[in-house]
Amino acid sequence: MLDRKNRIVKIGAICVSGILIAGAAGTTVYAKIQKTGSTAGTAAVEEAGQGAEDKTLEEKLEEELKDIWKPVAEDGVVKEETVYIMANADGSSSKVIVSDWIRNGDRADSIVDMTGLADITEVKNGESYIRQNDGYVWQAGGNDIYYQGTTDKKLPLTLTVTYFLDGKQVKAGDLEGKSGHVVIRYDFTVNEYETVEVGEEQEQIYVPFTAVTGMILDNKVFRNVEVSSGKVINDGDRIMVTGIAFPGMAQNLDIDGENLPGYVEIEADVTDFSLKTTYCVAMNDLVRNLNLDDADSMDELTDVLDELTDAVDQLLDGSDQLYDGLVTLYDKSGELKKGVGDLYDGAGKLKDGAKKLADGTVTLRDGSGNLLSGAEQLQAGLGQLTANNDMLNGGARQVFETLLTTANTQLNSNEQLQQLGVSVNLTMDNYDEELNGILENMDAAVLNAVRAEVDKREAEITAGVTAVVEQQVNVKAAPLVTAMVREQVTDAVLQGMQAKGYPLTKEQYLAAKQGTVSGNDAQAAAMDAMVKEADKLIEQQMAAQQDTIAAKTKEVVAQQMATEEIQATIAENVKAQKEKLVSDNLAAMSGSLSEGAAQIAGLKQSLDSYNTFYQGLLTYTAGVASAKDGCDQLVSGTVQLREGAEQLLGGANDLYNGTEELYDGVGTLNEGSDALIDGVRQLKDGAEEMRDGLVKFDEEAISRITEAFDEEDADLLIDRLRAIVNVSRNYRSYAGIADDMEGNVKFIFKIDGIE
Repeated sequence: MLDRKNRIVKIGAICVSGILIAGAAGTTVYAKIQKTGSTAGTAAVEEAGQGAEDKTLEEKLEEELKDIWKPVAEDGVVKEETVYIMANADGSSSKVIVSDWIRNGDRADSIVDMTGLADITEVKNGESYIRQNDGYVWQAGGNDIYYQGTTDKKLPLTLTVTYFLDGKQVKAGDLEGKSGHVVIRYDFTVNEYETVEVGEEQEQIYVPFTAVTGMILDNKVFRNVEVSSGKVINDGDRIMVTGIAFPGMAQNLDIDGENLPGYVEIEADVTDFSLKTTYCVAMNDLVRNLNLDDADSMDELTDVLDELTDAVDQLLDGSDQLYDGLVTLYDKSGELKKGVGDLYDGAGKLKDGAKKLADGTVTLRDGSGNLLSGAEQLQAGLGQLTANNDMLNGGARQVFETLLTTANTQLNSNEQLQQLGVSVNLTMDNYDEELNGILENMDAAVLNAVRAEVDKREAEITAGVTAVVEQQVNVKAAPLVTAMVREQVTDAVLQGMQAKGYPLTKEQYLAAKQGTVSGNDAQAAAMDAMVKEADKLIEQQMAAQQDTIAAKTKEVVAQQMATEEIQATIAENVKAQKEKLVSDNLAAMSGSLSEGAAQIAGLKQSLDSYNTFYQGLLTYTAGVASAKDGCDQLVSGTVQLREGAEQLLGGANDLYNGTEELYDGVGTLNEGSDALIDGVRQLKDGAEEMRDGLVKFDEEAISRITEAFDEEDADLLIDRLRAIVNVSRNYRSYAGIADDMEGNVKFIFKIDGIE
């Protein structure tokens, strides 16, 4: 007998898997016994002491299990809530969005709803709502309600994702591009529970969530993928991994967490690691519909499983004896005649080929019939569309002509166009060219008006430009004139000093100014004194020459301004200034002409848009007509295909009947040897399959189920399971729900990838 925890694990596993297999235990028993032969199954039951008039074991088991799970009610008002958790790569949530669907099974005009969401937005039907106390009243009008919102409420289920590389824990960001053996662990923690009475004790029972983790992996990156509890499917290009966890269930059943793990662990050998977005879906409705109201059903189910175990044991013993006997018989069989065997095999292959041909011809005939039916439906639909082509085209043309008539009236009454002498008669063929011409004329009129205004200011512009150029020339000429006068003053001062006996030449003066005086200290001091005296006299003379310098500079500037080069520069600058004024003042000076041009441009854009629609409609209706013609040809060809398939089927059936007669005839020749050996072989293989199937059935189904039931802990187990079911039923919503409303909630974690 198994220990208490293992017994609970098996019972819990049966209950938890009930929703997934939908009563498959009863169906499996029935299928296995039927496969081994109803006679053998009945004999085994009768040997166990059951009368022939009683129900078979599989029927009794199915009867006991059929009421364990109750269906969810479809009527009334039900809130289906989906909580989307945008999670970082480590599982921590960055944003929570809640989407609610209120199924209005009663088709009520208004629905009272309770929710703690903020930023509520209607996402489908757009029904209005009003706030009432702590809730909302939706004006449903008999429709379902769809809305979503946000919340910072604590999640009842949190997720932690941990990464390991070659046995060492690493951060998610450090794993990108790495190679080695990687383990990714998804741990789920339940934060929501109720304190309830189990047996005679008060215990915390957590909301029993079932969490399914799914991802798609690249075969170029991942190899040797394994999942702790789930499924791995490889299609050659990608690897699909699904893992399942039962957070909180082990605590609820008081068992070892490894038997009902609250985590999913995926490991693989990787090269250049990258991982796309992973999704985890958690629901609490796996056991909420489990019906444990009738405690006696557990005892009755236990009795049935005991009887079933005895019957299967007897079937196993009988299948062993049958198989051993057939093996002996097969080993003692004689040799076959090669010629008859070859002929018989060939006839069998020919018959099989003819049967496949006949079956394929039936498929062809049926497929051609379906094709004909679909083609006829398409033909009828296209016929209806084609019948509406003229009406659609005529209506669209009438709208186009009305738009053009309105445009002609507006344009011909426009004062600006009348001033320009413009008269229009827009049609579908010429409206584009006509309106473009009007716009070009109006643009030219606006530009000419602006240029005329600028031309009036040409003298002002020329004076301003001339003053600027003259200032620039003066800036360049003044230093040159000053330098020339200084040169003349320097020569006069030095000549005067020499006349007074100063031994200072111009070369010596310039050398001293540059710091290249030679001689002893006394000579250098004398030279320095003379240079200072010369500088003093030069500056006095320069001060007296300022009027002369100014007059000379003015003369030089006047000469420069009269040159062709300067006059050409002035002309270019005047032209550039005028063009800039035209550009800067074009919008301000255009006035009503510019507004009229904008109106005409808008009118042209509207006509262009409708013309695009009109041309598209013509293309569509032409395509519909063409498709109708093609469909007519398809129907005609499909009728011929079906008739040919009927003829081919008749010939294939005749061929099959002939090959079957040939096969039966050769089989008669082969009865003496082939029939015996082939029959014994088939009996042996069948007995082996039956024995292996019964062993597998006993190990995987009967033994596990019967070992799980022990009357010693049955009452406590029933109490615990009832508590789990009640807690699951009580948790109907995350964001809030009205007391009289049914509800379901699921949580979807979208976990960032690493790439």
